[in-house]
Amino acid sequence: DDVIIAGMRRELAEEVGIQDFHAGSCAGVINDHAADVSNYHIGLVYPLLVDENIQVLETSKMTGQWASKEEVDSKFDEMESWSKITWGNRNQWDKQ
Repeated sequence: DDVIIAGMRRELAEEVGIQDFHAGSCAGVINDHAADVSNYHIGLVYPLLVDENIQVLETSKMTGQWASKEEVDSKFDEMESWSKITWGNRNQWDKQ
């Protein structure tokens, strides 16, 4: 793996227990200066195909569940900026 895919593998294994996935091509870069986190981070957006169940492992930090596109749309206003940017531009990666 290249360094970015290797980093994704490590983080996804640690946080949601994903051991195997297929990553599509990089769909975009997020550098949102309106958010404090962007002062020291950039985001790389990759679509993933996952065959296994996902389980949040860091339950003290987060929760998670599968949701339909309609359910995610209904929560759009509650999302943090990077999620809004990614979800709002999903037509860029939804077809990969």
